[in-house]
Amino acid sequence: MTAEPLLAGTGALLTCAPEAQGLLRLELADAWPSLPAPRWLADGLALVSLPDGFEAFAAEVKRVAPVFLRHLAPVQVEQPVTASRGVMGALKRGLEALEELAPADAVLAVQVRQVLERGGSACAERMTALERGFAPTAAEVTQCRIETAHPERIVSALLLGDRLLMGVSDAAENLSTWPGGERRYLQVDGQISRAEFKLLEALDVFGMVLPASGVAMDMGAAPGGWSRVLLEKGLSVVAVDPAKLDPALLRDGRVTHLRSRVEERLADAGPVDVIVNDMRLDPRESVSIMLRAAQLLPPAGPAVMTLKLPEGGVTDRALLGSVRACLRQLEGAYCVVGARRLFHNRSEVTVALTAGGKRTTARE
Repeated sequence: MTAEPLLAGTGALLTCAPEAQGLLRLELADAWPSLPAPRWLADGLALVSLPDGFEAFAAEVKRVAPVFLRHLAPVQVEQPVTASRGVMGALKRGLEALEELAPADAVLAVQVRQVLERGGSACAERMTALERGFAPTAAEVTQCRIETAHPERIVSALLLGDRLLMGVSDAAENLSTWPGGERRYLQVDGQISRAEFKLLEALDVFGMVLPASGVAMDMGAAPGGWSRVLLEKGLSVVAVDPAKLDPALLRDGRVTHLRSRVEERLADAGPVDVIVNDMRLDPRESVSIMLRAAQLLPPAGPAVMTLKLPEGGVTDRALLGSVRACLRQLEGAYCVVGARRLFHNRSEVTVALTAGGKRTTARE
């Protein structure tokens, strides 16, 4: 007996941090009150029906810019997974049904995830080996060039028990070219902390371009992970933090360590080209400091900061309101390029900014 389809028409897979499910649910209800309630398939992974189709929804997502939505992918066909043809057969049949959405001259990526039961809860994992095995078939069916790193179009597939959910979309519509938005980085020699991945991901996701030279102020720098990234980008760094920096940074002549609180240094600080802020402060206090610091930047000078949230996946409309209020305050002195809970964030939201106040996103 064939199982009933999960969707009557088109849908989308929505990904967020598992602890942020409640906050994403509130954002969806605020922005799209008529949208059917999402069906949670696994921790941080939901399926939602889209009456107006995926492209229209993706355009609305770009306009609204939900903070707690990390990745989305279309569901345009469902294929049964049978014992005789298996997952590979279902992938091929699904891709044949979607072939018209993958023009022959496109650079195409194939991304496959599977929902698994682990530790009493369901989670989604990438099936890299299956992607690689299916790539020749995908190239044959679509006549596209298959490339993982910089695709123009993405085939997204989710294996859910005995069925496969599939869709094709422009890479930009997915918010991230990585499956589930799980942007991965390799550890490198000299890495100081995993916090470096947060800054790298922010620069990548928000398309932030740092100047090839100049001075960056790293607020709350210790132990120095973000400072190391800035040095790698060619900048010299003024690292402000009462705590100690990694000894390797102190040996670098491009680093000036000011062992004090940032608030004590802003009044007499000189101009800088970049500001980053990963301080563990109340978000309102951190925003207040960033507003004062905006005068140090040139017009359109880049800045990246994190807004720290309560631990433990708190779902509270007041918390969502607080995040929105912080973003509105920042828009008084900066252009908010983007704000999102990224893959490498923990209990925090990353905000990308450029100096010069301008409201750029639809936040009420």
